[in-house]
Amino acid sequence: MTLPSRLYVIIDPLDTDRDPLALTRAVLAGGARLLQLRLKTTATGELLATAAAVRELTAAVHATFILNDRADVARACGADGVHLGQDDLPVASARAVVGPNALIGFSTHSETQLAAARSVGADYLAFGPIFATTSKSAANPVLGCERLQTARGLTVTPLVAIVVIRINLGLNPEFFRGIPAFSIPSPCSFWFYLFHSISSFYTCI
Repeated sequence: MTLPSRLYVIIDPLDTDRDPLALTRAVLAGGARLLQLRLKTTATGELLATAAAVRELTAAVHATFILNDRADVARACGADGVHLGQDDLPVASARAVVGPNALIGFSTHSETQLAAARSVGADYLAFGPIFATTSKSAANPVLGCERLQTARGLTVTPLVAIVVIRINLGLNPEFFRGIPAFSIPSPCSFWFYLFHSISSFYTCI
């Protein structure tokens, strides 16, 4: 299985005042074609309404839309898939809800979790955070680039590195070569898309 894009943008306005639909429009205008909507504390009705609006925006440009956590809402809004965390619905149960053709992602935050996740039936596995992030109120420990390289040898399932790209980060491209995709939270991706082309990031990897 190959992900539809190597750049995977997470729409999460946790530490920004921007509306999720405004963030969605911005990253789509910048060329993003693989998005995840992550609204951890939003009530179900509002989440469904927002997800349906994001679905409409992404469908207009043939972008892939993943919803975080909620398999039921993902199916209801017509999302292309759902992304699950360690404490969410099991992958097999989510598959029964979203159907056999939907994408299911699963987050891991250590080599042990990654190895255990190889048999859960997810279409892709996320590993991270690689760098420190403010896009979650209770972020997992930073894993770093060296452990990312170790992780890519632990599974044949497509691996998504959870990173926060800062323009002045000084990335070593060697750490990222061979990684199928990169998950970038919207607080930094918003500025990244406004002021830098996606191709400039791809040239580094």
